[in-house]
Amino acid sequence: MTIVRTRDSMQHFFVNYVVARAKDKSRQLKSIYWKEFEPNFENGEIIHAKCIHCHDHLSGRQSIGTSHLKKHLECCKARSRVNVMVDRLRAGARPDDIDALEDWVYDYEKHAMHLFA
Repeated sequence: MTIVRTRDSMQHFFVNYVVARAKDKSRQLKSIYWKEFEPNFENGEIIHAKCIHCHDHLSGRQSIGTSHLKKHLECCKARSRVNVMVDRLRAGARPDDIDALEDWVYDYEKHAMHLFA
């Protein structure tokens, strides 16, 4: 079985990532790129976007849009390493395991806690 990966198919790994952790629930983040960033709020407005892979902080202001988030994801080395690992796991996975890999989300704090405990 050959797995062909396109740039657009990367969103499937983070489909279940909860973006609506916003303090202000009235405005939900609609762009698919927010699934790989944590919004940082001040006074109900998004000030920064933190990459869940490399933890870089980018501007999150609404007036700027999300194209800079997309560009960051295209060149994020930490994200590409995770995607290579998931591709390798998917290549040898059984059909039941592929569903689990589709829903997999990397949680830095959770894994760091286990490593340093």
